[in-house]
Amino acid sequence: MADQEQSLKISVLIPSRGRPERLATFVQAVAAKASGKHSLRYAIGCDADDGDTIAMALALRASGLPVFPYVGARPASLGGLVNKLAEHLPGDGYCTLGDDGVVKTDEWDDAVAQAWRAKPDGVWWWRCPNNAAFPVISEKWRAAAGRLFTDYFPYWYDDVWLIEVWRYATGSLHCLPIE
Repeated sequence: MADQEQSLKISVLIPSRGRPERLATFVQAVAAKASGKHSLRYAIGCDADDGDTIAMALALRASGLPVFPYVGARPASLGGLVNKLAEHLPGDGYCTLGDDGVVKTDEWDDAVAQAWRAKPDGVWWWRCPNNAAFPVISEKWRAAAGRLFTDYFPYWYDDVWLIEVWRYATGSLHCLPIE
């Protein structure tokens, strides 16, 4: 297969707690919007004391979706959990999303693959109407940095931290968008 047609292995990293129905709706909607051209896998971060989320992640897997629950003690930071999800389910690229998001773009995975083909060591940002910052991070970036996020912040600011590191590393004030 030609390089420009290369299928990408995309790991969608989704920390979730206490919203099993929302998790199911989100994963099913994201899967339905995919192009089918790429290998998508969903790592669901579940706290060990959240039986409902664990059960839903297992039900999604049993339904045939490529869902891989990661169950463990609740970490001190959300960034630490996302790093564990990436270790649990390595890919060419990582989409870090919450279970309360909405993906509106058909063939979103192909947009990720096109960005990756143009810059396989990049960090990109979903273009969101509300200016939320959801990074898409290449494996090359993760490997060079040793992680996706820090474990400095309990649940916010890892996205802003990553933007700053991107700016320092590249010398550019501009982030790479994915429409």
